[in-house]
Amino acid sequence: FVRTPITNPKIKGLITGRVNASDFLGVLPFEGHKMSGNLDTDLKFDFNMADIENENYENVKAEGRLYMQNFEWSNPDISVPFFIEEGELLFSPSFLDLTKLDAKLGSSDFHAKGKINNYLLYYFEDQDLNGSFNLQSNLVDLNELIPESEQDSIQVADSSEVSALVIPKNIDFNASTSINKLIHGNMELTELKGMVLVNNGRLILDGLNMRLLDGEISATGEYNSADTNSPYLSMNVSAKNLDIPTSFNNFNTVQTLAPFAKNLNGMVSANLFYTGKMSKDLKPILNSISGKGKLQSKEVQILKSEAFDQLKKLTR
Repeated sequence: FVRTPITNPKIKGLITGRVNASDFLGVLPFEGHKMSGNLDTDLKFDFNMADIENENYENVKAEGRLYMQNFEWSNPDISVPFFIEEGELLFSPSFLDLTKLDAKLGSSDFHAKGKINNYLLYYFEDQDLNGSFNLQSNLVDLNELIPESEQDSIQVADSSEVSALVIPKNIDFNASTSINKLIHGNMELTELKGMVLVNNGRLILDGLNMRLLDGEISATGEYNSADTNSPYLSMNVSAKNLDIPTSFNNFNTVQTLAPFAKNLNGMVSANLFYTGKMSKDLKPILNSISGKGKLQSKEVQILKSEAFDQLKKLTR
């Protein structure tokens, strides 16, 4: 109902119902799109227009629930259809709460939940924003999600147009991830787990672990944009028991920096620590860089080397 409609309209009401997703296609300009599934809504609201006009959003009472089931969406611009088996979002002026999301993109599955607090006052009044998010998956196939034809069309940005990422200081957010298998190109990453934190202008990679190329890789790091003119970056990477031939065949970086590895066979382990500052266009400031590393192997076999072949001739 509406009270005092002239001086200061006060609006109070309740909206409930179910909508079939296919009905949206008749009223929205989604050419070539296909939708199916159900969307249930439950919305309660109680506010007056003066609070909206004066941006007193803390006085606005509006809470509700969106529930989706067997929702499928496809269009010519995405390689595989997006399917939500079940999803629920609770909301109010103070929070957005994704209590459940079970979804698939082709053969890739995603199970997520999370909550964001104070989003309206963050957007309108630049107040603090905080929240958490959790993502789990049995399989993420990037080859299917980003076909090779699309990967080839991606252009590298002009370095003159790249600028440092500024992390807002009033965001406190954490996201945890657990993926059993991630496929990219010929590589398979398994048991991928880690956490990303956003806090006080910092982006922190905390405890990223994975199995790759019959070995293990772990990493921690921090990107700090407190000084927007020269952001700070630190990384600590540890690799254990990586197969040399497989690493060479799968990583362009290894092929570029260590072409001699093509003729090696064996397992290696490595530790690398790096700190340094970057310019506004994300170029390293050389006099700020500090780093150290360690490379070790129990056994490395040289399959072919002209230098060693010459040495053999001289020692005969």
